Amino acid sequence: MKLLGLDFRTTEGKLKVFILVAGLMVFIGAASVGAIKVTSTPQFCSTCHEMAPEYVTWAASAHNTISCTSCHIEPGAINFVKHKMGAMKQVYKHVTKSYVTPIELPEPIKNEVCLECHSNFRRVTPTGDIIFPHQKHVAEKLECVECHAGVVHGNIEKRGFTTATDFAKWTEGVGRAHMKPQFTSTGMDKCIECHEVKDVAVTCNTCHKELIRPPSHQPAAWKQNHGQEARDNFLACDKCHSKTGTWVMNSRDPGVQGYIKNNSFCLECHAKNKPPGHTVDWRNSHGTKAKENKAGCLACHQENRIPDSAQGIVAKSSCANCHSRPMHQGVKAQNKHPFPINGQPIGKSCMTCHPQNLCNTCHYIGK
Repeated sequence: MKLLGLDFRTTEGKLKVFILVAGLMVFIGAASVGAIKVTSTPQFCSTCHEMAPEYVTWAASAHNTISCTSCHIEPGAINFVKHKMGAMKQVYKHVTKSYVTPIELPEPIKNEVCLECHSNFRRVTPTGDIIFPHQKHVAEKLECVECHAGVVHGNIEKRGFTTATDFAKWTEGVGRAHMKPQFTSTGMDKCIECHEVKDVAVTCNTCHKELIRPPSHQPAAWKQNHGQEARDNFLACDKCHSKTGTWVMNSRDPGVQGYIKNNSFCLECHAKNKPPGHTVDWRNSHGTKAKENKAGCLACHQENRIPDSAQGIVAKSSCANCHSRPMHQGVKAQNKHPFPINGQPIGKSCMTCHPQNLCNTCHYIGK
């Protein structure tokens, strides 16, 4: 029997057939390895124009030395083969232009993929300012991509930038623009939301190793001027301080005044620390000041008591605390004394409002 001029009946013919088949297998194997190697590079992914957004954002990311297959194929030879077989479907869609945008992953990247390179024993971020016990979060069955979904592609698919078909506009510059920190990092709101759902503390020192004041808070006169900034836009304050404080019922005032009186973070300072102008004799002269700037007084105080206010946190100073008392009513202008005695001795009832040295402002008490 002869095939291709080779006689299988002779030893020489059999040897030649063996060499031919072995050489063909080696060639096919080498070609397959080469093809696998080539098709596993990011550059090969970029040959499909519909993958341009993913390619340019990857190139601008901190993972640009890691191949696409390192993250998009789970560890193990079986997973590798399954992926390559499934990739033929993607090639068919590309050739026939039957792909659908946005291009989506069949399933999220699993922790096992990330842990091939990263350790789950890290407790702080690279900058060292945020405490983040990765091991504890992994133990709670949280997926890495729940927090780090944007580190490679800037969440472009979630943000709706891959639904269009004009892929030629995706240049390297566009890729860098989509990889800014606000698109790659997880915001504090997501951390707070997760902590609240799982009943975990949301205080600043739970997550932050060191609290850095924002640029707007760093000028030396900020403490004196921040009130005006709050009046202009107290909702900007609320972006952070709704998380740092708790809501307490102390006022039904609207706007910034109600916000200050009902946020425990503001009250930590405003209820405990008196303004510099509130000197010992302030009670004697505050009436004049109140007439000049009533709104200024009401920034901290209120005219009437709030029956269901939070005790122990809020300031215990409403105008009604003293001015609702009838003892000052009917004072005549020519009466030199602050209020008519009416036969009542001056005693503890007076001192509930007035300081003990008030008498010295008019009367000389000798030894």
